[in-house]
Amino acid sequence: MFTQETARARWVIGITFLVAFSLMILPLPSEIERVMPDWLLLVLIYWAMALPAVVSIFTAFFIGMIADLLMGTLWGEQAFALVLVTYLVVKLHQRIRVYPLTQQMIIIFLFVLLYKLIILIIQDFLGLLPHSFSLYWISLLTSTLIWPWIFILLRDVRRRFHIS
Repeated sequence: MFTQETARARWVIGITFLVAFSLMILPLPSEIERVMPDWLLLVLIYWAMALPAVVSIFTAFFIGMIADLLMGTLWGEQAFALVLVTYLVVKLHQRIRVYPLTQQMIIIFLFVLLYKLIILIIQDFLGLLPHSFSLYWISLLTSTLIWPWIFILLRDVRRRFHIS
């Protein structure tokens, strides 16, 4: 049943995705852009881990298609990568949630690595490999390092708006 609490949860989750999209398309110098975390992926991982019945692979597909439109990438490229990562997060969410943040960071590192590898393989097929592989992987580290703050921030948002 669609209740007021469900509607509020969907609005709050939607707003967090809008913030992630905004951070993703923020016009920045290329040096800063390369080190930016994968905001959208981190927000998606959090919500899939916290509320797997609400944010699932269908959400990941929809979010990924919007990301493809915004970034001008191959239609379905990010959607495919986000769906695969979200599938794993949903399957493992009960285990991941009980880990301390330091152990979660290791798992987040692996999820972001998988996401980056999928995107890299697709771009390799298209002949669009990055010019510098070392710069390509920096966002993997920044995404991992920023995870505790993303987790705490989104957990506080979830608690403040009583989303469960």
